[in-house]
Order: sequence, then structure tokens, then C-alpha cells
Amino acid sequence: TGQPKGTMLTHRAMLWNAEAAARVIPPRPDDVFLSCLPLAHAFERTVGYYLPMIGGATVAYARSIEALSEDFRTIRPMKRYVPFCVGMSLIR
Repeated sequence: TGQPKGTMLTHRAMLWNAEAAARVIPPRPDDVFLSCLPLAHAFERTVGYYLPMIGGATVAYARSIEALSEDFRTIRPMKRYVPFCVGMSLIR
């Protein structure tokens, strides 16, 4: 895709964001997260990777965008951290 267009994010900054989110909505060991964004995506790394680790939660990985709606019904993840774009695509 050419030259990088983003910014460098430190692990410290990403962990700070995850810890701040955990203070607002603490993840619990019985929570289930459904990961659907690329693992390199900053939101996914923060909310779908570090945040569940902070609370000892489970992470399930979506099979594909096409199967996402079915994955939501099958896995039944908590809905507190669903990215807006995913939530809107499931409403349609």
C-alpha cells in the first residue's frame, strides 16, 4: 500500500488506553469478546486483545465478515465494546 500513513503508537500508550477503558467498563472473567477487526488495528489491539487480558476474559475470533452476524448469534459476546461500524452493519 505504499509508504506508511499512520502514526507510531507505543505499547505504553495502547496499554494506557486499555487500562483507562477497564476503569470505565471493567472486563470480567465471564465476558466473551468477539474479535472481527484485523489484529494490527489499534482499536482491536486495545479493546479486543489487551482489555480482555486485563480482566481474564475470553476472546473468540470471527470466521469472516460475511459470517459475522451468525457468529454473534452463536458466540453471544458481550456488547459493551462493539465498534460502531460493526454495530451498524448488524442492524442493516
